[in-house]
Amino acid sequence: MPHSTTIFDQDIRDEILRMLPDKNASILDVGAGSGKYRHLLQDYPNVDCVEAWEPYCEAYDLHHLYRNLFCCMVQDFKDYGAYDLVILGD
Repeated sequence: MPHSTTIFDQDIRDEILRMLPDKNASILDVGAGSGKYRHLLQDYPNVDCVEAWEPYCEAYDLHHLYRNLFCCMVQDFKDYGAYDLVILGD
């Protein structure tokens, strides 16, 4: 299921803004689903994602939503160190 609860969305956004005040920081959203964290962090231009379920990559147009889309299994992605923050959402 690509959608998660929205109860803590504002708290999550506030915490990320506190941790990463530099809007040019690089962020990786692992398990992007429908792109929830990209929508929450619209003011950060450097947000990439890893999504293993290829139908979501197309259904949610993730290749246009994120700067870079890596449609692969999380264990096959090796560049975590290239990011200031890695989000493992749900």
